[in-house]
Amino acid sequence: MLARLIEAGFVLPPEPAGPARNGQVRLLRIVGIRRELPYFRVGLSSGATAIERDLFVVAVDQPTLGEDAIASIAAVLVPELPPRSLVFLREDRTGFARATCTRMVLPELAAAAVATLKTVAGDDESPRIAVEVDGEEFAVAMVKSDDHWYARVRLATLT
Repeated sequence: MLARLIEAGFVLPPEPAGPARNGQVRLLRIVGIRRELPYFRVGLSSGATAIERDLFVVAVDQPTLGEDAIASIAAVLVPELPPRSLVFLREDRTGFARATCTRMVLPELAAAAVATLKTVAGDDESPRIAVEVDGEEFAVAMVKSDDHWYARVRLATLT
């Protein structure tokens, strides 16, 4: 599937009010958010169906947040973002990532979005990126052709 990084920004507490841009970085100010969280909007589309999905990958790995904190953040973000779009990056290291997503996001799409983020914004040059999404294990190969990135996702056994 075609994969691209659309925007990067931060989810912030509501003061001062309203979404804003600080140069190329978008600032989303949302009531209920208590601390700054980086997010990345990743666009995925299938060549066969040409359907585009935007997923918001929110980094909660620095410092690592617990289940209750992530659930609280999800409860605040879900009504503010497009349906079926929220993924949390919980662990990130070279060649590996662990994520969780809302029930409305297909795990293989979450894996593709996380691998895209790691490759395009994180400079992870691993030939395959192992991504665990809510206990499901995927191997994602990111391939560049011309000016486009493609994510090839398959089920895998992480070792």
